[in-house]
Amino acid sequence: SEMRHRVLQLILLSSLLAPSAARAEPQRTVDGPVLRLGEILDAPAGLEGFELGPSPAPGRSRLVQRDELARRLNEAGIDAKTVKLPSVIRVTRSARHLSASELALAARPALSSRLPTGARLISLSASKGATVAKNVEVVSVRVPKLPRRIGQHTLTITAELGELGAVTSRVPLRAVIALDERATKPLVQRGARLDLVIEHGRIRVGASAIALADADAGEVVTFKVEATKKIVRARVARADRAVVVQ
Repeated sequence: SEMRHRVLQLILLSSLLAPSAARAEPQRTVDGPVLRLGEILDAPAGLEGFELGPSPAPGRSRLVQRDELARRLNEAGIDAKTVKLPSVIRVTRSARHLSASELALAARPALSSRLPTGARLISLSASKGATVAKNVEVVSVRVPKLPRRIGQHTLTITAELGELGAVTSRVPLRAVIALDERATKPLVQRGARLDLVIEHGRIRVGASAIALADADAGEVVTFKVEATKKIVRARVARADRAVVVQ
């Protein structure tokens, strides 16, 4: 009958529109910045450390297709047919959240070690936290040139976060630093005598030189070589040594 025909049409239409039972793709969680074959599947002996490229950003995930895996293996001269590859796999990068107070606390030792004699860290704070990879830590801090004035000063420093020796992100921090008379003096004063070092490969030559300007560690200024009277530019390494800039 016509009614039965319409019911059958509705049932067929419903079956077409209803979501099919999708099979969830396998998932793997990785920690490091580089995705390795052994982290996402049972790799043959010797291929566990094969690099597939960068991992997703911390806390993010992406789908890795069989074609991508096969292409990378073949490009490296490895027959992809010898490896059992999934059709697709979801890779998630592990992450942890550092609160603003945790960031400041983690950066405090690195900042304190960078301050000169006569400088004292009073407070250090971050305006917000950050989501980072599981193994990320503060590897260094960037400190601006300190004022040549006694008293308290508010500065913006930069904490560099990274893993495996590589910087992956930078976070600004607010530092309040107190300076006494010792901290207002440059590490090297104009007229000071330093050991000037010229490095060329494994060859190292030293000479005595006079600083022609005030400078702090890491700054490049001019020096006069005492023996030859030649003017050169060199980067201050410490109070008694500078390295010539080529």
